Amino acid sequence: MSVVYRRLDQVEVVELDGETLVLNPETFAVTKLNEVGGWVWRTMDDCATFEQLEQRMTETFDADRRRMSADLTLFLNEMIGIGLIKIAKDTE
Repeated sequence: MSVVYRRLDQVEVVELDGETLVLNPETFAVTKLNEVGGWVWRTMDDCATFEQLEQRMTETFDADRRRMSADLTLFLNEMIGIGLIKIAKDTE
């Protein structure tokens, strides 16, 4: 089993001028994601492993893989901290 990341289902998402706004209706908090954060959010496809997200980022963006990995870790941890992403076990 591997760890997968799941987006919170009950959110409202709006794209505006290259930024993604995520509203959590449970807390009424609005989180603004930059272009890359919005891309990660959309790419998660409701669940994804870190490795899958990292691979997709590497294929999409021309940047240092170690830096992308560190940024992805930071992003996921921040989203977990504010309750927009949950960690689950993949049973496949």
